[in-house]
Amino acid sequence: MDNFLNLPIFISVVNILTSLFWYGYSFAFPPNANNVTGIFFSIGFVQYFLMLLITLIPAAAANQAAALAREFVLSLPAWFPKRYRVIKVHVRRKFMHKTALTLWKIYRIDNSLLISAIGSLISYGILLGTLGSVQNINNEF
Repeated sequence: MDNFLNLPIFISVVNILTSLFWYGYSFAFPPNANNVTGIFFSIGFVQYFLMLLITLIPAAAANQAAALAREFVLSLPAWFPKRYRVIKVHVRRKFMHKTALTLWKIYRIDNSLLISAIGSLISYGILLGTLGSVQNINNEF
């Protein structure tokens, strides 16, 4: 399930997060402040944020559904006590491997990935914004 989509999704998520960061940073610290650039950067930010949501939320839901289905199948032998051994053998043969959608087989996509990605973007934005203001203070002296 995850053998052919993991690298393109990883590249897509990294691209989306990079674009989100630069649109957000450019909106917060605009090079020349006027209404047109503010609208441009806010529309770009909203567009990439929606792309991130469209990418991560269905993948997290699919992983959650796969985990629930796996738990259900693993509980099947207990439902049929007369055929317990036969069903258990079939279940162990076919369903012991956990499948999940991942980002390049590095990180399993779940709901917490969205929150941690947004938190990282905010942290890097604050760090870069502080670095820029410190450089401006040093140039004044």
